Amino acid sequence: MTHQPTISFCSLAFRNEPIEAVVERLAGIGYNAVEVFFGHLEKHSPQQLAELRETMRKLGIRPIVLSPYFWLTREPKNTAESMEIATRAVEIARALGIGKIRTFTDAGPDALASENATEAHWAMCVKSLREITAMAPEIDFVVETHNNSLANTLASCKRLIEETAVPNMHFNFQPTTEFMEKGYLECFDALFPWITHMHIAQAGKDKEHWIEEAGEIDFPAVFRHLREKNYQGTFSIEYCWGNIPWERAESAFRFVKGLV
Repeated sequence: MTHQPTISFCSLAFRNEPIEAVVERLAGIGYNAVEVFFGHLEKHSPQQLAELRETMRKLGIRPIVLSPYFWLTREPKNTAESMEIATRAVEIARALGIGKIRTFTDAGPDALASENATEAHWAMCVKSLREITAMAPEIDFVVETHNNSLANTLASCKRLIEETAVPNMHFNFQPTTEFMEKGYLECFDALFPWITHMHIAQAGKDKEHWIEEAGEIDFPAVFRHLREKNYQGTFSIEYCWGNIPWERAESAFRFVKGLV
């Protein structure tokens, strides 16, 4: 960690507010980076993207990750839609100078978990990931470790890396059920060579009332571990449901700033 750490917040939590207002408020809190929800930008024109880039430059807050959703283990129509989203995401990332695109193998409450995937599902997903990463060799596509996806266990994560076998695909590390059962930091260490982004996201039963400062994950211990490992990747504070109180973003910033 440096003396001026990059502290990012996922704009997904404020998905119903204009991104221009969100980044201004985040900068006012003290954030110097943002992980931008794709829905905030997908309809922006080239001029609007250029204006937003200049606005963020003046605010001193830079976009470090663009976060779309993909469906790579479903029907061909879902794969086709995902490819269109990926194409647009690359355009946006290049326009804003974003170096990472958050990537899913599947998303939603009915998404496919690795334990339910067939060899055909794996082949379809790997083929799609290779095509998506080939769209922009200069961009790091960070597959989110997530329940109900092909990146939900240590074994499945390693299989994704081995079978996709491209240099610009890594992981966005966050808790899954297996990671919490086996040990959050133990699983982080097992995947460490392939982690270039991570979500500071709590785990617990009462999801709607999670705060980053308290829960099953001991983040003071996590940040000590990141320093010991000399972690060089990025991280973003994430609340994945919408319309959270802005006080959550403020308290999370104070909490994480005190840890880095």
